[in-house]
Amino acid sequence: MTKFPKWASLYMSLFCDSEIQEELEGDILSNYHWRIENNQRVSARLHFLRDVLFSTRFMFSRNSSAASLQLLLSTFTIYWRNIKRNKVAFLLNIFGLFIGVFCFLAIYSFHEFENSYDRQYTKADQIFRIEKVEYDLEEKRVTGTSYLLPEFVANQIAEVSNMTGVINMRYDRANLQYPKGNPWHRLTLTLAKPNFFEVFDFEFLEGSPDDALTDTNRIVITESTRRKLFKENDAYGKVLYVNEKPYEVSGVILFPENTHFEFDFIINYEVMFSTDFWDKEKLATDWHYADFIFHYAQIPHGKEKEVIESINRLYAKHKHEDKPEADFQLHSVSDIHLDESTDWELSENGNAYFVQMMMILALIVIVLVAVNYSFINIAQTSNRIKELGLRNILGSTNTNLLSIIVIENIISISFASVVAALAILWLPDNLPLQLPITIHPEMLLTLKSTWILLGLILLLSLLASIFPMLLIQSLQPILALKGRIASRFGHFSLLKSLVTVQVMISLGLIISMIIFHRQISFLMDKDPGFAVQHIGYLERYDRGDNRPSYEAFKEELLQIPGINSVTSSAQIPLRWPAGNNYELILKGEEEGVLCSRAWIDYDYFETLEITMQEGRDYSKQMTSDTNAIIIGASAAKQLGLDDPLGKTVKIFFRGGAIVEEKTIIGVVEDFNYRTFHSQIMPHYYMLAPNGPVITINFADIHNQQVHEQIQTLWPSYSPNEAYNFTYMENHYEKQYQSDLAQRNAIFILAGVVLLLASLGIFGISSFVAKKATKAVSIRKVLGARVSELYIQQAKQYVIISVISFLLCMVPVYLIAFNWLQGYAYRIVINPMYFVTGLAIVILIIVAVVTGNILKIATLNPVNTLKDE
Repeated sequence: MTKFPKWASLYMSLFCDSEIQEELEGDILSNYHWRIENNQRVSARLHFLRDVLFSTRFMFSRNSSAASLQLLLSTFTIYWRNIKRNKVAFLLNIFGLFIGVFCFLAIYSFHEFENSYDRQYTKADQIFRIEKVEYDLEEKRVTGTSYLLPEFVANQIAEVSNMTGVINMRYDRANLQYPKGNPWHRLTLTLAKPNFFEVFDFEFLEGSPDDALTDTNRIVITESTRRKLFKENDAYGKVLYVNEKPYEVSGVILFPENTHFEFDFIINYEVMFSTDFWDKEKLATDWHYADFIFHYAQIPHGKEKEVIESINRLYAKHKHEDKPEADFQLHSVSDIHLDESTDWELSENGNAYFVQMMMILALIVIVLVAVNYSFINIAQTSNRIKELGLRNILGSTNTNLLSIIVIENIISISFASVVAALAILWLPDNLPLQLPITIHPEMLLTLKSTWILLGLILLLSLLASIFPMLLIQSLQPILALKGRIASRFGHFSLLKSLVTVQVMISLGLIISMIIFHRQISFLMDKDPGFAVQHIGYLERYDRGDNRPSYEAFKEELLQIPGINSVTSSAQIPLRWPAGNNYELILKGEEEGVLCSRAWIDYDYFETLEITMQEGRDYSKQMTSDTNAIIIGASAAKQLGLDDPLGKTVKIFFRGGAIVEEKTIIGVVEDFNYRTFHSQIMPHYYMLAPNGPVITINFADIHNQQVHEQIQTLWPSYSPNEAYNFTYMENHYEKQYQSDLAQRNAIFILAGVVLLLASLGIFGISSFVAKKATKAVSIRKVLGARVSELYIQQAKQYVIISVISFLLCMVPVYLIAFNWLQGYAYRIVINPMYFVTGLAIVILIIVAVVTGNILKIATLNPVNTLKDE
């Protein structure tokens, strides 16, 4: 570099007196050459850039009066007059800023909340869940480990400072009564080791964490449960009944929303293992027994690798020969919520892809806000060109003029940003809008969020001042007094580039919106293989041997007009056990197929309207059916059975010892017992009458009289349990809640981006139209018609739209294709989706610019050209 770059000189000329600029440039260039001579090329370039940017004091270098009180008062006066003169333009400007900043802050609050899960504990960064990967017929990640693990770890691994365990009871809500005989519906129980509150230090409102779970007759409830049961009264010492057993309330905790745990009350898990059902010797010696407990270890920093290696050595030492090889691993507690690779979690997992996608879209919105505000600012500044030219002639420097523009930008952007932040903070909890995300205003009340908001205001203000700075730099007072702009700025190609990028983003979101909508509609309309619309179910919480027989209840239900059929089962569709834990092997064969299993009662397939492909259903007249199974079509296919009826299969659990032998009596059509995100996996059914889930097939599920009769019958069947009823349709739609949220998010953000793009294009079209006024007037004098002038001006925006379309086609296709890979069943991307998106954008852009084009096309050329 032998000469000082023109761009740097141009930048410094805006702020430096000419007397000192040459000296500053010489010093900066000398420092640059010195670093080059000392082999610091990268450092030289970085320091050169820093020296240029920070060698001037923005708005204060030329003349201290630029920052004087007089200038500020004058700027406020001018600002207020411009508002009164251009109320509509000001409101549109503020509205665009408000919408953009509001969307960004709302998504930011959602993003921060989703990433805040389980970080509130004192030693959250040292808490890990111990999981394992089993290598059987297929590699499988398992979150549950054995009951015995904590004892071995405590005795043989000194690096673990504490360890606790939790049993997932999410789908096994207990029967809680208070007072006795008054059951409460939909309250979730969790079982945990007595030291649970040592590792997870929840805030106790009543009681103490030290002895909260020390006895098996103690119970800790959440603050929300206390409000339900006791209103505002103290709960400590009160007696609750869980599954008919009394428990004394030993604590009330403040349960945070951002935790992967989900429970309303918690008791000591030794309550479960104290029953005769469990083999006490195996609990004390067998590493594979009761391996469904979620174990959490508190491990000091730097000891994680040692701990996991020690656990793997212990497992290898105590592993049974018939059990699969496995590697243990640590899962940081703060990463669990956004990890969708685990099934059967303690609560609904978040969607990391969705959270990241929303934040990227929020950043795109902010970029568009800056660009659109700049466009509108260009139009407004160009409308003030005479004022700026007159001020320049009267002695105002470029810095004075730029200071006015910058201060006005800061005022406008600060006002819109603060109003947007206050709108989020004051947003009512019961807002009647189905938003795709949950807004968390409390996430904005942090120091980090305050700095982000201030940085956002400063960034937008600086970006919005770039074009006015260039406009003022190219200002020619004589032309400005005629309301004309210097041609070198009027043909500035960066404007068209930014418009192209803006249209690309708008097109991408609209096309994505169309594809997302088609995919979600495809999922919701696709036949899942079982009845959804006229099916509902009841759940019983008492799942022990003393459950009341439901046969009499079933007969009474069938007597109600409007009920077609009734059955019971251990599971419902879309809530089957995670993973394929059972292996079916044909008798005489060595290899089989991994399957999922469901326990069902008679009339299951009839009630859910699942088609029997061949064979028959379970029958009460066939006593041998207790030794029979029914398999799904996918299982029959993978077993290679052309004639499966009457074949005997051996059933193994997780590749271990044989469980039982069964005879195949029927094959049913496959149905999606999971969501359409995954392929239908092999599965089979076992007969187990009197299951806890009672499914009912209705002639008209919305007939209120039928529901009233069912509710009346319920106490005679289960007097100690609250009546509950779930519509299968609601349960089905809930499984796709995340997908619907993604679609709705794209809908809303596509609308916001289109709105911002429309405002921005309106601003730039105003500027371009003003610049083209003379040319249009000359063409009109020469005989051009209004329609010809309109087409000539409008076609440039159509061309920009087509160019944007060609540039965004491949990225949008790749993004949409990658997103669709998350579904086992998906649509084919149709080229018409892209054409439709292009047509929508062209129509919107043409509608936006039409007013500005017609405004100049219908002007009287005499008034335009009289000053020439």
